[in-house]
Amino acid sequence: MKAFLIDYFRYANCAVEEDGNALAVTLTPELATHIGKPRLRLVFNPAHLTADAELVTPGSYLINRLYETLKNRGAKMAMTLPLRHVAAPVSDFDIRVSSALTSRIQEKETHETEALLTFRVTFHSNEKREELITIGVDMRGKIRRHAAFPYPIEALNLSESSRFPFTKTEAKAIYERCLQLAQEYAGDEARRNQQELARHFHRDALRLQGFYRQLIEEIPDLAINREYQTQQYQAEYERKAADELQKCQVQVFIEPVAFCAVNTPFQRYRFVVKNRAAFSAEFDAHLNLFSGQAVYPECPSCQNEMHAVGLCERGEHAVCETCLETCHVCGQQVCRACGISECAECGEFVCHDCAETCHLCGKTHCPTHLLGCRLCRKHFCRACSATCGECGKIVGNIHVIECDISHQPVCFDCLVTCPCCDKHVGRSHAKTCAFCGRQMCEECAFSCAECGQTFCVHHVRECDISGKMTCPRHSAVCASCGRHVSAKYLKKCDVCRTTVCVKCATRCSGCGHYFCEQHRDEMTVCAECGKRYCSLCGSGQDICAECLKRGQG
Repeated sequence: MKAFLIDYFRYANCAVEEDGNALAVTLTPELATHIGKPRLRLVFNPAHLTADAELVTPGSYLINRLYETLKNRGAKMAMTLPLRHVAAPVSDFDIRVSSALTSRIQEKETHETEALLTFRVTFHSNEKREELITIGVDMRGKIRRHAAFPYPIEALNLSESSRFPFTKTEAKAIYERCLQLAQEYAGDEARRNQQELARHFHRDALRLQGFYRQLIEEIPDLAINREYQTQQYQAEYERKAADELQKCQVQVFIEPVAFCAVNTPFQRYRFVVKNRAAFSAEFDAHLNLFSGQAVYPECPSCQNEMHAVGLCERGEHAVCETCLETCHVCGQQVCRACGISECAECGEFVCHDCAETCHLCGKTHCPTHLLGCRLCRKHFCRACSATCGECGKIVGNIHVIECDISHQPVCFDCLVTCPCCDKHVGRSHAKTCAFCGRQMCEECAFSCAECGQTFCVHHVRECDISGKMTCPRHSAVCASCGRHVSAKYLKKCDVCRTTVCVKCATRCSGCGHYFCEQHRDEMTVCAECGKRYCSLCGSGQDICAECLKRGQG
């Protein structure tokens, strides 16, 4: 603040003296009329305030009165700085051109225009704070924020007014670029202030909460209007908490103050470089003939000043040697901005024209360090490769799945998904169902005890008598008891030809034929030996023929 006022009063041709902690100012008649007094004694700390001194703070009466004098001055101005230095020889520049290049230098005196926009940024919260920021766009179009106006007051006094050099369209484009940077700065500052205010808000909110909780607890339990008083205290607490929260809201206002176009004299040194392959480029170095400062060319790759200069053969432009690398495949020198990077496997530099990209990890590799996937026909690196445990093919790792039995990687061509348990297995761990033809894992495959063929779990059943697995061709259901049994345990009734299991069938002791339960009742039982005989083999008596022979003998 003090430095700003010293510059202001000196620019206004006022006498300024520093008297210890105070600033003594003798005003011009014009300012004396505007301020209302011919002399000022200003201090910037309340501890230094005396009877004849005036305290200056952001937003104070004096600052606002001085700002009123600036409102309509310098809103749009253009100035031309004079020549104060002579052109220096090019050898004074710290620029070294690569030994592999030939160069020639062209010198010319020129003027370059820099645009400087000053914004007044006001932050409103529980207090008001203002800042003046200056944002410049230099002759190369580079934009940056200055801590203060980059030219001293002496420069303004030495300059001459000139015609504003920008058209309305150009000025609008410059203003919008600078305003965007000012908004970004203001947003960052507002967020920082918001965080600081939030800490204070939480502390004050806790204090208010404790205070009103104490008031509510002090209300007598037998008070007639206890509920009403509680509601009043609660509403009052919420209202004050909302007021504290409102104070934490940071509002930002950005106001353009000045648009200054500074026309500066320069000595331009144009370097034209060429290599043996007939690639050529040019770059400019400047000497500020007002300040005497050298302006070095900017590297288009890293945006730093160029001192050691090389030639990018791909973009045909000059870059600093730090950003220049040689492709070990084609031998061209290419800068990082135009596309050259290290191979992720061997670490050698390779330009983007020669490089290949792994379609899985996206890393850049030399062509010799990439493999071709036999499934998707795309390139991938060794780190993203996998070898199929079944066929031995090398494929991308997204095209393999681990076998749930062997735990080996298996490519999609060799993969079998079991329809029974949904496991993923390799072909060597899969079987084919002889009934439906589908493939399943070997854990879900069963061999028929009768024919020995392999079947899936859906087309094989356990025999209820032997406990062995049988296929549909060699098993059936007993018409009597409903058991699922294998073919060798099935019999046909000699009367009705019904299929029954051996558990439900009755065998004739004479002819050996089997009968179902329905026709078993027609068989006779020998009273002596208890054997059963069909109607054809029975003797017609209560005992069988064998028992009769034994009795007669």
